[in-house]
Amino acid sequence: MLNSFRTVWTRLSPSLVSSPVKAGALALAGGTVLSSAAVDDPAKYVYGIARFGVAAYYLVPILSDWKLHEFRARSLSEDDADADASATHTTIANRLRDLCLVQGGIYTKAGQHICAQPVMLPEYISALRVLMDEAHIDPFEVDRVTFTEELKQTPEESFAYFDPQPLASASLAQVYKAELRDGRTVAVKIQRRPVARFLEIDLSIIEVFYKFLAAAIPGLNLEWLAAESRRHLLEELDFETEAENADRARALLTPEFPPDKLYIPDVIRNLSGKRVLTMDFAEGVPVDKITAEGGYGHGPGGQKRTAEVARLVQEVFASMIFVHGFVHCDPHPGNMLVDSTGRLVLLDHGVYRTLEPALRRCYGELWMAVIRGDKQGMQDGTEALGVSRQLWRFMAMTLAIAPGKVDADGTSDLMGHIKPVNQYDMDDHHAALQEVAALGFSLEELTGIFRDIPKDLLLVLKTNNLLRYVNDELGG
Repeated sequence: MLNSFRTVWTRLSPSLVSSPVKAGALALAGGTVLSSAAVDDPAKYVYGIARFGVAAYYLVPILSDWKLHEFRARSLSEDDADADASATHTTIANRLRDLCLVQGGIYTKAGQHICAQPVMLPEYISALRVLMDEAHIDPFEVDRVTFTEELKQTPEESFAYFDPQPLASASLAQVYKAELRDGRTVAVKIQRRPVARFLEIDLSIIEVFYKFLAAAIPGLNLEWLAAESRRHLLEELDFETEAENADRARALLTPEFPPDKLYIPDVIRNLSGKRVLTMDFAEGVPVDKITAEGGYGHGPGGQKRTAEVARLVQEVFASMIFVHGFVHCDPHPGNMLVDSTGRLVLLDHGVYRTLEPALRRCYGELWMAVIRGDKQGMQDGTEALGVSRQLWRFMAMTLAIAPGKVDADGTSDLMGHIKPVNQYDMDDHHAALQEVAALGFSLEELTGIFRDIPKDLLLVLKTNNLLRYVNDELGG
């Protein structure tokens, strides 16, 4: 059935022009974009040429990869053509992974976003999942320069003690442990160089190559993702915005979840700026690791404690989404720690989305219809979000369930089939896409769902996927 899914995935899309001439035109367009993005800084232009060249080295061969597959498939049986398509997708996914690893920075973020999309084939999810791990470590001296530029004083002048070994290293920043002169232990997040300076160059290159991928691979239309990536990366690179988000989230949630249940570390404002964020240090282990030795969910009674944590996570985010409409949109396990008392520590407040009351109502009504197994309600809720009501089954899959488990009358054993999108059985994906194909929708139109729905809901859907993963890991 997995092979059949790949066949549907390929055949859903119209035949796109994928000639070398068009690929060359897209590359030329990239050069034009580079020129305009670097007009104020010759160094940016040199940097951009180098980055564009590396990207082209990894991505241009994708065109021949797919054309060779199409040529081979003409003389193969359906099963053999499916197998060849899978091998080709694996090759392409590996090229994307290698590009992201070599370029780093926002390329890593772009790869993470592709990996998280519900319509992605398993070859891409598998290859790009490595990008979720910690990034390479930059020397402290590099971050020391950024810190000094931002705060006009060195780390040694700012703290009683500063550990030069990073606690964590991510695609956009590194985090260090330090001690204030009053004895408080703090975490210091320093933005990587030269991410901010060359952000416009890298975003422009990525946007060009999203267009290239759409032309090279039938149905892989991710241009909407480029626009959303630009928006939230600009937010994520402004640590002053992150500090404001943290303060607002704390103010909204504290009346419902006291500090012994939910902890959002305080920001040390006089030691923070656009590229440096200093906050109280919080102990804990990632939420998906609490059943390991030493974790809150380990040992006698651990299963009950783990279930309590799962419930707390869901309640906190339900309050964000449906009560306050102010939503933390990057709740991966590394941003949610659990300390020895079972308290949830919420970190990394760079990207939030605001849901207006009407949108919250529509989203909540769709969720309730999914929980009840109400087909009419799911159709109405799907349409209310700006998506064709005929795609209700796909929207239900995107929210919470494996669509192959929904019966013809719309009923479903929901609680028995909630699982992360990257763990869905391909039979379930196949059932949803078969229905989409029968209705005359192309895969390009299917991916267009994420282009057409309210933009503030896009990252909330990603948040929903991450929360399902956490819930599944905790046995919730």
